[in-house]
Amino acid sequence: MGSPLPFKLASKIFDMKSTHHMIFESAIICATVGLMCPAMSFLAAIFYYPFYEGFNVITLLANWLKLVCFNFPFAFFSQLSFIQPLVRTLFKLLFRKDIKKREAEFASQ
Repeated sequence: MGSPLPFKLASKIFDMKSTHHMIFESAIICATVGLMCPAMSFLAAIFYYPFYEGFNVITLLANWLKLVCFNFPFAFFSQLSFIQPLVRTLFKLLFRKDIKKREAEFASQ
């Protein structure tokens, strides 16, 4: 769910060939956060549910909604502002030789 579905959602909205790669990848990240944050918050709501008070579906849904409201803004803005640029920079540094090799192959074609 975390990788294929956000790519399909972003592909429905943007054309990968005609859209700038940063916009397309940002759309994938937004879709990933939009899907994963509610899913992970639901798991956290189940794991940290106060079962000693008894079980109530309304309480579970209220705890889930509260967790989504707490987690979503941080996950969304940290992913777009800090994590995506950091990972891009690290991958560019780590795979510098491979990137240059692929660019040379692409230029020769």
